[in-house]
Amino acid sequence: MELRTTDGQLKAGAAFRLVATGYIIGASVIFGPLFLLATLTMGVQRPAMLVGGLLQLLLLPIVLGIQSLLLGGVIVLGLWLYQKRRPILVVDGGDAPARGAGEPTDRTSD
Repeated sequence: MELRTTDGQLKAGAAFRLVATGYIIGASVIFGPLFLLATLTMGVQRPAMLVGGLLQLLLLPIVLGIQSLLLGGVIVLGLWLYQKRRPILVVDGGDAPARGAGEPTDRTSD
């Protein structure tokens, strides 16, 4: 995955892709096995409820996709609004100055 920048600033589309993809993968890893376990448990206890459990497994990718759009959109909107006040700079780890090396900070006191 690429993070595209313009003049050292992260683009909103790149941030959205990063957040949405991370959410889909992370939520799938967490909720997929839980939904599968719930489906198997329902199927063992009441075989007639197995259809409902299979339906929830089929709807899981759709629900996660919609949630990633909403969550990613809200996060990117917040980052975009923050960027209007202060730029979000993307720096290479080797190029970043060490904390406390004379650069101004936002802290008033430690």
